Amino acid sequence: MTQTPKTVWFNKNILSNKGSSEVQNILGKGIFNFPKPLHLIKSILNIGITSESHIILDFFSGSATTAHAVMELNAEDDGCRKYICVQLPEKNPDNSEAQKAGYKTITEIAKERIRRAGKKILEEQKNKKQGDLFTEPAKKLDIGFKVFKLDRSNVADWDLELNTTNERDAKETLTLEFNKVLNILKEGRTELDLLYEVMLKLGLQLTTKVEEKEINGKKVYVVGHGAMVASFAKDLTYSDITKMLEYKPDYVQPGEFKVVFSDESFASNNDKVNIGWFIKKQKAKDIKIFRLSISFTQMGNEHATNIVYFYELVRTSLQNNNNMTKETKIIFNPNLEYQKEAVRSAINLFNGQQKSSSPFTISKGEKFMGHDDEATIVLGEGNRLTISENKILDNLRAVQMERGLDVSENLSFPDFTIEMETGTGKTYVYLKTILNLYKEYNFKKFVIVVPNKAIREGVNASLNDLKEHFHSLYGIKYAHFVYDSSQLQQVRDFAMSNTIQIMIINIAAFNRAFKGDNPEDKANVIYRESEKCNGKAPITLLQETNPIVIIDEPQSVDNTEKAKEAINALSPLSIFRYSATHRTITHPIYKLGAVDAYNQELVKQIEVLSIFEDRDLNGVYIKVLDTNPSKREAELELNIINKGKSSRSSKKVKYNSLLHEVTGNPEYLGLRLTNIDDNCIELNGHERINIGSVKTSRSLYSDDELKRMMIRETIKVHLEKQISVLDKGIKVLSLFFIDKVSNYRNYDSEDERGKYAVMFEEEFLKLTQENMFYRKLFSMWGGNVSKLHDGYFSADKKGRIKDTKGDTEDDNSAYQKIMQKKGILLNESEPCRFIFSHSALREGWDNPNVFQICMLKDPQVKPDKNIRLRQEIGRGLRIAVNQDGQRVHTKGVNILTVTANETFNDFVSRFQTELREDEGEMFDVITPDKFRNLTYLADNGVRHVLGKELAERLFKHLVSNKYVEKEKIKGNALAGKPTEKLRDTVKVNPEMVVPDDDVFKPYIEVISKRVTELATKITINKHKPKRLVKLNKHVAASEEFKALWDRIKYKSVYSVDFNVEQFKTKCVEALNELQVGRIVYNIEKATVVIDSDSGVGDKDGVLSDFSEISYTGKIRIPDIIRYLQNETGLKRQTLIEILTQTTTLGKIIYNPQLYMELVRDTIKRMMQHELVAGLKYTKLDDEFVMELPANGEMEQFFSSLVAETPNKSIVDCFAVDSKEELEFAKTLDNNERVSCFMKLPNSFKIDTPLGTYNPDWAVYVKGVENKIYFIVETKGTDIFSELRPAEQDKIRCAKKHFEAIAPEVVVSAPVKDGKKWLNSL
Repeated sequence: MTQTPKTVWFNKNILSNKGSSEVQNILGKGIFNFPKPLHLIKSILNIGITSESHIILDFFSGSATTAHAVMELNAEDDGCRKYICVQLPEKNPDNSEAQKAGYKTITEIAKERIRRAGKKILEEQKNKKQGDLFTEPAKKLDIGFKVFKLDRSNVADWDLELNTTNERDAKETLTLEFNKVLNILKEGRTELDLLYEVMLKLGLQLTTKVEEKEINGKKVYVVGHGAMVASFAKDLTYSDITKMLEYKPDYVQPGEFKVVFSDESFASNNDKVNIGWFIKKQKAKDIKIFRLSISFTQMGNEHATNIVYFYELVRTSLQNNNNMTKETKIIFNPNLEYQKEAVRSAINLFNGQQKSSSPFTISKGEKFMGHDDEATIVLGEGNRLTISENKILDNLRAVQMERGLDVSENLSFPDFTIEMETGTGKTYVYLKTILNLYKEYNFKKFVIVVPNKAIREGVNASLNDLKEHFHSLYGIKYAHFVYDSSQLQQVRDFAMSNTIQIMIINIAAFNRAFKGDNPEDKANVIYRESEKCNGKAPITLLQETNPIVIIDEPQSVDNTEKAKEAINALSPLSIFRYSATHRTITHPIYKLGAVDAYNQELVKQIEVLSIFEDRDLNGVYIKVLDTNPSKREAELELNIINKGKSSRSSKKVKYNSLLHEVTGNPEYLGLRLTNIDDNCIELNGHERINIGSVKTSRSLYSDDELKRMMIRETIKVHLEKQISVLDKGIKVLSLFFIDKVSNYRNYDSEDERGKYAVMFEEEFLKLTQENMFYRKLFSMWGGNVSKLHDGYFSADKKGRIKDTKGDTEDDNSAYQKIMQKKGILLNESEPCRFIFSHSALREGWDNPNVFQICMLKDPQVKPDKNIRLRQEIGRGLRIAVNQDGQRVHTKGVNILTVTANETFNDFVSRFQTELREDEGEMFDVITPDKFRNLTYLADNGVRHVLGKELAERLFKHLVSNKYVEKEKIKGNALAGKPTEKLRDTVKVNPEMVVPDDDVFKPYIEVISKRVTELATKITINKHKPKRLVKLNKHVAASEEFKALWDRIKYKSVYSVDFNVEQFKTKCVEALNELQVGRIVYNIEKATVVIDSDSGVGDKDGVLSDFSEISYTGKIRIPDIIRYLQNETGLKRQTLIEILTQTTTLGKIIYNPQLYMELVRDTIKRMMQHELVAGLKYTKLDDEFVMELPANGEMEQFFSSLVAETPNKSIVDCFAVDSKEELEFAKTLDNNERVSCFMKLPNSFKIDTPLGTYNPDWAVYVKGVENKIYFIVETKGTDIFSELRPAEQDKIRCAKKHFEAIAPEVVVSAPVKDGKKWLNSL
């Protein structure tokens, strides 16, 4: 029988006015009209809720019937459902019963109903239990709830615009504003309000449990059972902090424990510095002073004040006992100065730009418009420039002069070049630049153009990985996507959105526009009209947004006319080009070249392990490079003698040639080329040599034998490296580049292993059998060799890996695997440690823990001329990370070993050649041009250029003082090479090379920096085998050495106690001398000369002064207190007192950014001296570890100078950093007055406010009354005043440390000559 379905909504319990009586029973009559019945809401929940732990969200909660219903359901079935009720605080009518009862708003009715209903339900539960002895007791019902009100922030805002050009008025206004934000909370806000804002900022849920505790009478909040501890109490002490740290439960994972204080928590600046240092010593992962700007609007509160100090505590995890694969997330440091400079260079180009947007309409295209669509209009939003091109040009010139770059004469389009060496964080920098452009100027639309799929996937992975990182920095979440021609609605959304949008696109996706006879077939989809884009072509919508275009690796992007047209087709507002190897330079704004990156140790150092390097240039050496049977010739590498000189080079040799005639080398007598095949040659009719194989006077090595040796040596170096960094929590990775996939995965073999996979496993197992430590590592890794290696290759649709060119659709699988497994590979839980990858997959990815790269070139595969050595080694240049994702900068760790089957000299020559090509200049040559663009900023705000004349005077000074050896280079008579004297001098104090002339004094800092850059070079070391280091047992057993070590072995803790009032007075006096003028950079003035030869100069060769301009209108003043608090670490109160007492505060109106930077530099300069002067050390029971060979000897790698010390040192040899140290070691080891000594290990670090300090030597000297124990620092000078100020202060700190732990220890620093020092005692 058929029945008509009936709706449940007509049930009398649902369609009723029962809701009114339910509210009346709880709150009284007439309090709320037409509430929904409880039965209705419970019925809806029973239909739609499938779990007893779901969350119910009611956006129009009214009298909170939903909350009431949820509590009743939980009471009925012991559920744990949760509710979120949202209600506008609508006012109840004035004469209503609700108003009479004291309920001013609907939300107050709802809160009171939840309270009473919950209490009633609990009473009913209690009565039910008492009435039924056989009912199992229900668990206690949770009727608690939290109420939150949305606002921008609970913190006092900073949002100031001055409409005055009078300094006194400006100072008065600023003083008033300072006092407003001195109290961190807005009026009417509480500590709990602040706590929940912090919780939101740190990603904690609002429902997280919050407990109030008390420590020494001070209120402490424990959040999430100890995941976070916060206190906003005043005058916190060391004792308070220690007790707060005790709340961290053991189960909290590394990086998940957070401690929060407010600025007012610190009684004084001394306490703030000391407590901050104390937290750092607890292995703090990061210390952040962040903006409390929780907002539920798109922009956030960008003017909110920084007042909270956030410390994340971590512990090092060296070994993971959990078998589940985990991921190590890299922690990004937002405070690297060179990256901040690159970002600032880009941001400052738009100084003067007002926050603005450019709305536009998107109507449907005619082809897609129906009769009902005529009025359909959608709004889009784009970028808009509010400053003129001349203003951008002025800004550009200011940036270029500050960076010491060639200054642009004109600007036809805002197209800028940023040069950053591979591995220094280029992607991070331009993503950070994007966010700052949005934050500062409200630019919202960005397009990142990449050359290929590899880099596209890498950028996309970075955007995913960095999203939370940048959100924690800026409170901003961006939307990003990879352009896909099948997902064109994403382009439409990009154009319509009023929030920050980033699109990543491959140049190949839009470099074919409508041209030719059949445009529909030839054009990219992006140029075709689409209904998904309102009938417009996607490119049209992109053009309307005027995006800022970021070009990643421009030398590979717009290197054709079509590509250039495609970039222009985007109608960009501006273009930023980022690369390490630019082919053309537009308008340079930042440069961090390869030499600078290597010398600053921003990337790994490089060493080469050369396999089968035959140094004998006179004997027989035949390497088959290529064969050409059709021409009957072969390309051979031979030892050739020409005019009595021997060299090794390649030569094309004809069939039947006698090799001693070809080479002029009698050692080849009797060798004739008798046959040439596709893959080999034949000598004397019987001796075959394959392509890639080598014959020497002693033997014949096949290519497979060479490759086996390379694999074995790479494994060996890998194992040694892993042993050396075990204590640092670093997982070592090795990368093998191969040209032929079948060499690793052979589908024709039974186990599908290619010959390289077989070689790897065989050689690995052999090595573990030979060495006990290797076996131990293998056991730790699980003992399964097949799991230790894996391949990153492209795969077809069936999943079979294949050879590739690196930019096909099939390559996507390889790149996705590489990107997805990056963090997993870093973690010890993942067994894979050796990676095999196709050499074509050389771009767009890297891994910081690649320490070895082995280049297994297949002789049957012709080399790709586009593959550059710098690209290949670039996969392993980044600084390594530990298991917590933190970069490890420990000396000697970050060395990349490249295993190559070419000679060391050939490798270095090839690398240097590429550097010269990429740098676009002779980086190892000194000329006046290297100095002419140097500038300094005078106190009055005017920037001066060194210019051509002074640059030439400086160069001649360097030559006359033998810092430069002059020689004519490429026709330039004013050129030369740096001397050893220059290199030695800059190690001590580079300021010593600056001429003692008043005209050069303002340039001392920039000249010193440039000279240091030019004097140093990229050093590629030859990988050296281990050597045995032996303990000098007679020294170790001596009473003198024991006495020496017992005195110096103790660690200490420091605290600062500087006179704050005296410090403030000194700061005020210094700031009263500041001169900040109105600045405009205008090199079109007649006093400035620009030409292609001399660059930027001026008429008299001394100064380049630019005229001032008057500024009218409102001047936006940044939050100077927050800025200085971030930069100096001082309390807000102290900073406000300093600024308001100065006579120059009003000068901020002329140039706010410059004023803030000058104030920052002045305060930091004063503060550094005061901290050291007020420093106090306290001896600890903790001791330094004496790093001595176990069992009396150990093997160790030495990549630098080695001192041989068999007599007086604790060990018979050790590495030294300079020739001075080498000579000093020899002197100590052979001097009768020295009983014993030791080179202090890198781990012997003394903490100072300026960073750690590692002294050089500990020495026991006989025959010196009351002075026998010495700590010695060797330098290239013995004059203390010639050291850099920072070095001087660190030595002063060291003296205070030893005074605290052992007053009898004497610190001697600096010492240049060991004999002279000993004679002076």
